[in-house]
Amino acid sequence: GETGDASLVEAARADLRYLTQAMNESLALRDGETWAFESVRLDEVCAAAVELYDPVAEPRNIRFETELTQAETLGVASLLQRAVANLVDNAVKYSPDGGVVRIKAVTQGDQAVVEIADQGPGMEATAAGDVDVDSHRMGLAFVRAIVRRHGGELEISSGPQGSTVKMKV
Repeated sequence: GETGDASLVEAARADLRYLTQAMNESLALRDGETWAFESVRLDEVCAAAVELYDPVAEPRNIRFETELTQAETLGVASLLQRAVANLVDNAVKYSPDGGVVRIKAVTQGDQAVVEIADQGPGMEATAAGDVDVDSHRMGLAFVRAIVRRHGGELEISSGPQGSTVKMKV
C-alpha cells in the first residue's frame, strides 16, 4: 500500500487471493479422511455451474450449449462442484467473445461423465505464452487430483479450435 501505485497493489491482492485459494484447495484434498461420500448428480452440478457463470459469459456474448442427462456418482459433493466450476471457469475464460461453451453430462457404463468444450486458443497456444495460464494449469491439476481421489480419470484434448476436458468418475 505504500507504493501509491493502485495497479501494483491490486496485482498483489490478486496474487494473495490466488495463493489462498490454492492452499485451501490443497488442504481440502489432503483432508480426505473427513470426506462424506454421498450420491451426487453431476448433471445438476453442471446446470448450477452454467447458472453461476452465465453472468460472466453474457457480457462477452459467450453462450452455453448443454446436453444434461442424469449422471450420478458417489463422491464428495463440494469437491465435485469445485472441479466442474473450475472447468467451466476455464472454458469461459479462454473462449473468444461470441464463442460457445458446450457442457455435457451423461452416464457411460458405470461412470458419470462430464465433458466441457470451449473454442479457445487451445492449451498448446497457452503453453507457448500467448495467454496467461497460471490459474489454468493449477486449476487443471486440482481437478485431476479430485477426479483421481474419486477413482476416476481426466481426459484432455486440445487444438487450435479449442479444448475439451472429459471428467469420468
